[in-house]
Amino acid sequence: MRLSYILLFLTLYTNSIFAQSSRHWTVYGHNYVYEQGKFSQKEDQIIKTASSIASLKRLSDGTILAVGENTTLLLNDTKLEEAGNNEFTDISATKLCSLLKSKKTNFQYLMGDWDQSGNFYFPDLKAGCKIINNKTTTKGDVEEDEWSLYHITGLKKGFIAGQLKYIENNEGKKTPAYRLVHFDGKNVTMHKLPSEKDNSPLMTVIEEEHILTDIFEDKQGNYWVTGKNKVFLFKEGQLEEQFSIDEDEIKQFAVNKHGEALIALSSGTVITYNIRSKKTEWRFDKSESIIYGVLNTEGVEVTDIEVDNQNRFVLSSGVVAVEYHNTNNSFITKKTVKNGALVVFDLPAFQSQNSLRVLNTYTDGDGKFMNLVGQDRLTDNLGNQYILAVDGESFKKIDAEGNIKEFNAGTLTKSAGYKYPDVKLYPQNWSIDKNSGTLYFSTPSMKYTFQMKVDESIEQLTFGLDEHWNCNKVKRMVHDHVNDALWLVTGEGYVYHPMNGDSIQYYTTEETGLETGYGLHQLEIDEKGTLWVSHLKGLGEFNKDGFKLHKNPAGGYLSMFMAEDYQGTPYSIGKDAIYKLKEGAFTEVVPLSTLQKTLKEQFPVQLLSSWVKHVCFDKSNQLWATTQENKIVHYDGQQWKIYSPENFYAGRNIINMFLDQQDRVSIVTAEKPVSAMMTSLQKNQKKEEQIKKTFEEIFLEKVEQSIQFETAIILVDKNLEY
Repeated sequence: MRLSYILLFLTLYTNSIFAQSSRHWTVYGHNYVYEQGKFSQKEDQIIKTASSIASLKRLSDGTILAVGENTTLLLNDTKLEEAGNNEFTDISATKLCSLLKSKKTNFQYLMGDWDQSGNFYFPDLKAGCKIINNKTTTKGDVEEDEWSLYHITGLKKGFIAGQLKYIENNEGKKTPAYRLVHFDGKNVTMHKLPSEKDNSPLMTVIEEEHILTDIFEDKQGNYWVTGKNKVFLFKEGQLEEQFSIDEDEIKQFAVNKHGEALIALSSGTVITYNIRSKKTEWRFDKSESIIYGVLNTEGVEVTDIEVDNQNRFVLSSGVVAVEYHNTNNSFITKKTVKNGALVVFDLPAFQSQNSLRVLNTYTDGDGKFMNLVGQDRLTDNLGNQYILAVDGESFKKIDAEGNIKEFNAGTLTKSAGYKYPDVKLYPQNWSIDKNSGTLYFSTPSMKYTFQMKVDESIEQLTFGLDEHWNCNKVKRMVHDHVNDALWLVTGEGYVYHPMNGDSIQYYTTEETGLETGYGLHQLEIDEKGTLWVSHLKGLGEFNKDGFKLHKNPAGGYLSMFMAEDYQGTPYSIGKDAIYKLKEGAFTEVVPLSTLQKTLKEQFPVQLLSSWVKHVCFDKSNQLWATTQENKIVHYDGQQWKIYSPENFYAGRNIINMFLDQQDRVSIVTAEKPVSAMMTSLQKNQKKEEQIKKTFEEIFLEKVEQSIQFETAIILVDKNLEY
């Protein structure tokens, strides 16, 4: 009972530190709703008109008024309901709802806004602008002349808005012209968005840079005006440029109190931009994420963005159909939205708590963590690190001063005189002399062996082996830094090859009982120079003087691979247990059945195995590991704690685990390289898998993938603990 309570606490604790992607989304679609991590299509929970929202208005208390052609909805604390006969504390909302319900309902009301003095401004075909005050409609003093108002935003007194007009050139082609109009309650001032290309007076040059795309009032009362790629603040009747983005054209814009802007681009991508650090932090692909709230995003666009009372972004989307007046093709008479959704999005905050934190392109702004992302890592005693790329086609050398150089496998082997260079390396085919820094690797196809010295010179190696040992066909190899020798694996067995010319030792597969093909898991050299061969038939212990076989326990495997703890003691990672070397024999110290039990208790629905694929010991000599299903597990000597990569917004595929130069356990996630060639059978299987998935399953997958960094490093940093 006490154990179950502890496990429940740990689960809640983990989720409280790094909430999953699903916790950051609330979606109201035409026939579904997704909130608090749950998907539903129950009729009593759905508001179908949430799919047809044309504009969003934030009220003084942070409540969002979502308005469409035939609907007015109220969003408060992610609770969505029809406005009905609600009594609003915000008088402007009451007035607007009254206008929308009146018999004289005009689409132009949806494009209007109130100032703080109680005046409602909306576009008018003939007058340019009309003002409603105390139910009296008057003509505003805004120039008409075929200019049409849009994005009207009320000020303390008056408003600012965009104006659009099509101007015909000498060739009869009509080009849109834009400007910003400011009405202070008495006078009207026109502005053109500043351009670096010209210093011309207003309206003498029509440039793309003058496009006015959106106007947004934030909670602090600042007025943001966006151009094609630039963002301005409107202050005291003037435009002040704040920043620009090297992206597609800005379509919709909103900013929260933390200075984080959500920007919808003309390409369909939605980004978050940190105004304080002046960098793009998140990118949401239109079709790959749930940012639009729908699965079929064809023809769907963002219709508006707002910020609610909890500093969350609210986004409306849909397929938009616009009708223009027949005599003024810039004046909108009707806008219909359908097949969209209303999305509430809470930006995640990455905070270090205790010893856990994550490095990704958001938390590590300069992206230095990417240099350590790879499927394997080698180090020497000179301070050099070698990182094998995820695709195996290259590796990086990071020297003690932090200088980085990348090497291509094919180019290296070709420079050594290899006529047909291999383009890939694998973790089992490279090793390092920790003392000299010489890197050894063999090519996977022809199995030739090369060395790259610390000065980066490279040459092909040949070994003076007995002819029947196929000296040029090295399948695997590892360097013994204690004795400066290479252990080579060929089709005939295992070879101890000193680099100083001393006598070579041979161990045949018949002698050891350990074949060098199927069943051979891993080669590992420990700090004493012992070669450990993890094999399906047991664990081989090799040195220059002899060989010993540690047999499998009854009904299990002694060693899938080897690892050393923080003090350098060898551990064997088996199928059912973890064993420690004591007095020349391996003793079970951690039964993996306890891990299996914990996995079942925390993840009762998932079929998870206790097979371990990576192991690392932290500076406190506690065990960290990853499982076949990519769970991160920690054993403190008494109980297990389990973490999922998605709790850290990281990819689900863990490719490496190591103790870095700061004694931090580093768990690397990255997307597996996609095979360039797929067989017809594989393609058909993939199609069948997709067809079998329900709408809900596809939706939930997209939610989980929406806030996720496929490439990340999850750190266990004991230096942060108190």
